[in-house]
Order: sequence, then C-alpha cells, then structure tokens
Amino acid sequence: MTKAFKFTIPGNPKGYITRTRQIVWLLKIPRNKVSEKYIKAWERARHYLDYIETIRYFALEAGFYKKYSTKPKEKLYLNVMIYFANQEHSDPENVRKAIQDALFSDDKKIAGSYDFDYDEDKPRVEVEIIAGYAKR
Repeated sequence: MTKAFKFTIPGNPKGYITRTRQIVWLLKIPRNKVSEKYIKAWERARHYLDYIETIRYFALEAGFYKKYSTKPKEKLYLNVMIYFANQEHSDPENVRKAIQDALFSDDKKIAGSYDFDYDEDKPRVEVEIIAGYAKR
C-alpha cells in the first residue's frame, strides 16, 4: 500500500550548503560583529538556515511530523517539483537536498527525484513524499 503526502513551500527555492566548522562558528557571531571578509558567507549561511526553518514550518503545517519520523524505518520517496523565479538559481539537486536535510535527520532510506521549471509570478517547491512501494 502506498501513502502519499504533499505540501508546497512558497518563495524562491534555495540550495543546500555544507555546514562546515567555519559556517557553524560564523553563525554564533552577531552579524554586526562579523568582519567584512566573512559577511557574504555569514549571510549565505543565515539565508540557508532560514530556508530550512521555512521548509519545516510548511511541513509541520501540513501535518508531516504526525505521519513520518525524521528517522524513517522504511524507504521513502522524496519527489520535488521546483519552480524558480528566473534563470539565476541554485542547482535543482541542491534544492532537493536542502529539503531532505530539513526533514530527515537520517536520510539513508530516502530516494526520489526532482524536476524544475520557471514561474516568475509564483516561485515555489512542491514536495511529495511517498511511503511504501512506488512504481517507476
């Protein structure tokens, strides 16, 4: 039996960034105390973490955490349809990875796909999570 769960994340999608020691260290410093050399890295990391919270908020609003564990015991399929506002955007695969990172603390059993298109008026990410058997 297959169960599907869907929700939409509004706004222009952001891609995954690796949380290095430097990024973690930088985010502990208030923005006004960060040197000019590191300000862009700090802002990029802050935007990414804000996006992670946005993903979790919309997943929570849709009831995601009532249906799924952040450490799934069965294989799940995470399929995302990404709508960017314009041609300057993150790598679509990194957008999917950011969503996976936000929703699952253990993502060893997560498979799935991504696709993208453009919608200047309504950029967003449509997320579908399928538990159980999924046809290819």
